[in-house]
Amino acid sequence: MQSRSRTGFSLVELLTIIAILSILAAVLLPVFFTVRGKAQQTACLSNMSQIGKGFAQYLQDYDGFFPYAVDPVDRHGNIWRGEFGTNAPNLPWLHEALQPYVKSKTLFRCNADTGFEYADFSAALQNVYPSSFEKYGTSYYYHTALAAVKANESRLLTPAQINLMYDGSGIWHGTLFPPAQRYNVLYADYHAKNVSRSQIDEAWSTAF
Repeated sequence: MQSRSRTGFSLVELLTIIAILSILAAVLLPVFFTVRGKAQQTACLSNMSQIGKGFAQYLQDYDGFFPYAVDPVDRHGNIWRGEFGTNAPNLPWLHEALQPYVKSKTLFRCNADTGFEYADFSAALQNVYPSSFEKYGTSYYYHTALAAVKANESRLLTPAQINLMYDGSGIWHGTLFPPAQRYNVLYADYHAKNVSRSQIDEAWSTAF
């Protein structure tokens, strides 16, 4: 009697294959996410560099004064006092003010932008989903104090240390400013850099 040929896998073999695939996934997925994150970081820094060129052209046309504009945080809550606080609800978004100088709106989009629950500077800015870009037209937020005090480029003492624009940030998944998180920042001398939490804090505190 002719025996039938074996065409399937035994349970042990299937479990072995599943175990091997699980190990491979555990090894390869972190590498994949790291590579993807680096690619997003590089793309976002490139965007910021292009926007920096737009800033430079804007300042040439406006005698060195930074855009009198706001980002989404400034439209929510009572952050500012005085003239700027009164004007803030009616001022243009930063990306709108720069539009003649930054032709492509997609430069204001970072693929790493997945939104957040609460903004770090204003709890009134909530549920920024599916992304800040899709909700407000920008993934990057403005160091608006430059506009509020009507700062002039010629009077900045250390432009390479002053943040001009940065990743829109807030509470992601219940964590405000994760310690290991890094941020893309455009500085006032128009160079873009990926920095640590302590470095972005230092940029915020640099006087101008």
